[in-house]
Amino acid sequence: MVLAGADQPLSQLHRVRLGVALQELNRQLTLQRLRKEELDVANEVKKAYYAVLLTQSALDATDEALKLFHELERVAKESLAQQAILQSDLLDVQTRLAQTELDELTLKNGLQTQRSQLNLLLGRPFETDFRVVAVKESEGAEMDQAAAQARAVQQRPELGEARIKVLQAERDRSLKKAEAIPDVSLTFNYLGLANIRFVPSNTVLAGFQVSWNPFDWGRRKIELASKDKTIDQAKTAVVETEAQIQLEVAADRNKLEESKARLKVSDLSRKSAAEKLRVALNRRQEEAILMKDVLQMQVTLAQANHQYQQDLLTYWTAKADFDKAIGER
Repeated sequence: MVLAGADQPLSQLHRVRLGVALQELNRQLTLQRLRKEELDVANEVKKAYYAVLLTQSALDATDEALKLFHELERVAKESLAQQAILQSDLLDVQTRLAQTELDELTLKNGLQTQRSQLNLLLGRPFETDFRVVAVKESEGAEMDQAAAQARAVQQRPELGEARIKVLQAERDRSLKKAEAIPDVSLTFNYLGLANIRFVPSNTVLAGFQVSWNPFDWGRRKIELASKDKTIDQAKTAVVETEAQIQLEVAADRNKLEESKARLKVSDLSRKSAAEKLRVALNRRQEEAILMKDVLQMQVTLAQANHQYQQDLLTYWTAKADFDKAIGER
C-alpha cells in the first residue's frame, strides 16, 4: 500500500508573513537596545578620558606652581639672610612648597590609577602608558538648540525603540485579526493499493481544504479592542519619549553653555592670580612688598587653580552628557 499527500497553505501565508515581520521588528528592537548600550559605554569612556585629562591638566598646573614656589623659597632665603623677614616666614614658604609637592605626588598616583581604569575600558593591558590630548572647549557647543533636538530625535535609540514598539503593536493586532480568516489549503492525496482486486488500485484526490470556526462568542472582538489600546499606549509613549528627549537636549545644552562661560571666568581668574604672584615676587626682591602679602597671593593662586580644575571637570562632564543626549558616540 502506498499513501502520499501534500498540502499547500494559501490563506495561512498572510499570518506567516505577519509573523516574520513581527520577528524582524524584534530584531530591530534588539539593535536599538544595543545602540543604547553602546552610547552608555561611549559616555563612560568619555568621562574616564576627561577624568584623566583633568588630572593631567592639574598636574601640569602643579608643575608650573612648583616653579613659582621654588623661586619664592629662594627669595625668602635671601630676605632672611638680610634679616628682612622672620624665620617663621621662611618656614611658611617651605610648608606651602612641601604641600604642593605632596599634591603633585597625589596627582601622579591618581593619574596612574585613572589611566589603568581607562585602559580596562578600552580592553587593553592596564599598564599601557599614554598621554591624552586636550579637546577643544568649543567642540559640540556650536550646534543650536533646534539642530541639536532634531539630531537627537533622529538618532536617539530610545525614540527608535518606542517607534518600533508601535509597529510591533500594529503587527500584533493584524496577526490577531488574521485569525478570523478561514484556513484555506490546496491539498493533494494519492492512495495506491496493489494486489487488491475489488477496489481501484490507484486513487488520486485533489482540491481545497477549508477550516473555519466562526463562533468565538466575542473573544476575538475583546482581544482586538485590547490590541487597539496597546497601540494607543505605544503611540503615546512615542510622543512622551520625543518630548522628554527634547527637554533633555535643551537642559544639557544649557549646562554645557553655562559651564563653558564659567570655565572662561575661572581661567581668567587663575591667569590673573598667577600674574599677580609673579609681579609680587619681583617686588619682593626689591623689598617693595611684605612676605605675608606674597604668601596670600600664593594662596589665591592655589584656590584659583583648584576652581579652574573643578570648572574644567564640570565642562567636560556636561559635554559628555550633551553628546549622549543627541545620540552621538
